[in-house]
Amino acid sequence: MEKIAVIGEKGSGKTSLLRAFFRLVEFDSGIVKIDNVDISQLEPRQLRSHLSIIPHDQVIFSGFLLDLFLLIFFFYFLFFSLSNFQK
Repeated sequence: MEKIAVIGEKGSGKTSLLRAFFRLVEFDSGIVKIDNVDISQLEPRQLRSHLSIIPHDQVIFSGFLLDLFLLIFFFYFLFFSLSNFQK
């Protein structure tokens, strides 16, 4: 099994490439081959069962650093409050 990553700037054609691989669109001309197999000759279900997508969403960690900072601050405050309380 081979894994590839498709990366590029916004508008560089990543989504168009994936649409072609998964045969979500049909083209009037040209051929898409994977391992020298013309994917238009395969049943879509058969083709898609061998492909997968792992999307990367830029906002998946939205607020993560702020939450982490607040959590660290909370435990820092809690630790020093308890240590001063015991004295």
